[in-house]
Amino acid sequence: MKMLAVLLGVVLGAACAYRCPAYDEIKQPSVAPPGFRLSNFTGDWYVLATNEPTLPAICTCGKATWLLDHDDGTLKRYHYDFAAKCAGAPFKPQFKGESRDPLNPGLLVENMAVYNHSVAPMVPHMIYHVEPLSDGNIIAFTYACLLGKLGGLYSFNVLARHPMSAALQAAGAVEKLVSERNSAAGGVFDVDKLRYTDIKTCWASNAATTQDIVI
Repeated sequence: MKMLAVLLGVVLGAACAYRCPAYDEIKQPSVAPPGFRLSNFTGDWYVLATNEPTLPAICTCGKATWLLDHDDGTLKRYHYDFAAKCAGAPFKPQFKGESRDPLNPGLLVENMAVYNHSVAPMVPHMIYHVEPLSDGNIIAFTYACLLGKLGGLYSFNVLARHPMSAALQAAGAVEKLVSERNSAAGGVFDVDKLRYTDIKTCWASNAATTQDIVI
């Protein structure tokens, strides 16, 4: 009981410090239709940084492959296959979700799937900004509220179409992007305990090689 009380206190403390923001508060023009469509998001995305609470810190080198399964103009259904290494062992969950608002194609709800079925109620996962870099790479920012509007558990994620160069990572490029996005949203995001991917260790052969990238 004592441990349960401690865990409850941690969750409630986080809920007081942060909240699940309304999508209108955080979305940027980069994810507005018709320029942005969920179909734009299909394909591979490399995780540059995350504080996903359901993903243990021993799990690194995350990569998600998105696919659009259904699109009738209003309702869109998608899934993505996630792959990471957890203490050297492969970890490959699948997530399924929906986009229900044609005016906000980045406002999603999703959850983990087992045998092609979601195992829990879908919760908000928001693609709120997509930013092209001068080398042709594309950075995407997403924020998930794992307990829905109850708050308390959040996931801040920085994704890229291609791994950023190790040199840029060493120069703090990802941290700068995180700071800029959080400031632009008024500091509503939980970016505590953000874990940055060691690009050189995970994807040295895939990393971008452009030396001068303006962010």
